[in-house]
Amino acid sequence: MAGIIVQLPFLSRPVCLPVLARLWRPRHTGKIAHARALAELIAARYPDRTMHVVGDAAYVGERLRDVDDRITWTSRLKVTSVLHELPPPRTGRSGRPRTRGARLGAPADVAALARTTNTWRATQVRRYGRTDTVQITERVRLWYGSFRSRTVRVILVYDDKPRTRDGDDRGYGLPLVTTDLTSSAEDLVAR
Repeated sequence: MAGIIVQLPFLSRPVCLPVLARLWRPRHTGKIAHARALAELIAARYPDRTMHVVGDAAYVGERLRDVDDRITWTSRLKVTSVLHELPPPRTGRSGRPRTRGARLGAPADVAALARTTNTWRATQVRRYGRTDTVQITERVRLWYGSFRSRTVRVILVYDDKPRTRDGDDRGYGLPLVTTDLTSSAEDLVAR
């Protein structure tokens, strides 16, 4: 199902109006391919606009590697994802240039690095109909497994509300990955 977010004058929060749907059947075309096709249909209808797609962690993967630049994709980052630095500049030597930089590890490793380099910042975000004060850190990286050489932003959100009954020991609460390199981190969390 694909929808368009609208702000109605009689509501305090935005709502999503469904505009397209497609039947998914197991062992046929995958969910990510369907989501991409629906997003491309809407983008083709409005060629002068940038489309922002928001999905769960199940809706991000290899099928998004060559998605149109007018479509940005924001999703939860899988906790098992391996992130990399951007590739180093070409050295001028013969041979194939490097396609990715140093391995950074999973989101928990990025959170630990942000804690040691003190790059968490306090900010207010609007989510779930309320405004919360949270800690945010963001990095521009490669998620080579899903997006290959396309640059993505990784945004980690940490607040004092644990995500599990026994506490949150990962060092972050909400991991996001996005191909949107221009919007603010607060806007991306609010989506």
